[in-house]
Amino acid sequence: MMMEDGELRDAELTGEFNEMSTPKLEDRMDKALQDQDQQLDAIYTGVTRLHLVADATNEEVLSQNAMLDQVVVQVNDTEAAVQQQTKAARKVARAHRELGCYYHEELTSNEKDEIKLFFLDATLATWTQQSIVVKKAAGRRFSAQ
Repeated sequence: MMMEDGELRDAELTGEFNEMSTPKLEDRMDKALQDQDQQLDAIYTGVTRLHLVADATNEEVLSQNAMLDQVVVQVNDTEAAVQQQTKAARKVARAHRELGCYYHEELTSNEKDEIKLFFLDATLATWTQQSIVVKKAAGRRFSAQ
């Protein structure tokens, strides 16, 4: 620094500069940095846990989606089997009504018994066929689990 007389002197420390370079201030700054590091570590730990939870949730969603897909297939198979069985039962009932109305008076007792057995066999065959479809659908469900 230059003096009035033109002579150069060393700069004197002012109060503000002196306070900034004291060990107390350095300790406070170090403590603040440590606190910030701890807070950042805590944030990192929390984010890591959230990531693990998100991964676990994703796995569970994928697993449940697969199970729902299987249920949809089983419901569709069962619905198709029920529709087919209902259709067959309607055919049998219609044929039975038609034969019963048109030929009831003209048939002998033996012929009536044969017709009844025919319809019984047709109904049993239809139900057996449908129960095979339902069992296959149920088997897929149990084998998937």
